This record gives sequence, structure tokens and C-alpha cells, in this order.
Amino acid sequence: MVKIGNFFFRTRTYLFPVFYVFLFLPLARISENYNMSFFVGLAIAILGQLVRMATIGLVYIIRGGRNRSIYADGLVTEGLF
Repeated sequence: MVKIGNFFFRTRTYLFPVFYVFLFLPLARISENYNMSFFVGLAIAILGQLVRMATIGLVYIIRGGRNRSIYADGLVTEGLF
């Protein structure tokens, strides 16, 4: 699992355009009711942002990259995690 994560971390710049193209591929419709689909998607996005804000508000997380490798000061064991 760590190897897969490292692969996506290293190649994220090159993989983004590939995944972006998938947004424009024609797919079968899940629902004909566009309003319901829009509001369900909006609710999921808002819920995700609320969880993100709550996590950041409860514990300050220091993370990032250093010398082209994943870096963090410590393991987050507080808050929503």
C-alpha cells in the first residue's frame, strides 16, 4: 500500500491530465433527474469540506514534502482521526 501511495505522490503532476480527460468521456446516465443529482453531489462536497474544516480546526497538521519524499512531524492521533 505504501508503494502505491508513493507512486501516486511522485507521479501526481503527470497523472492529473490523464484523469482530467475522464471527465469529458461520455458515460451512461445514472439518473435522468439532473436537479437531484446536482443537490446530492453538492451535499457530498459540502459535507467533505465541513469534515476537512473540522479536522484542521481541531488539530494543526504539519505535512508536506521534503527532499522529494513525503514528510510529516508526527502521526496525527487527535481530532477526527
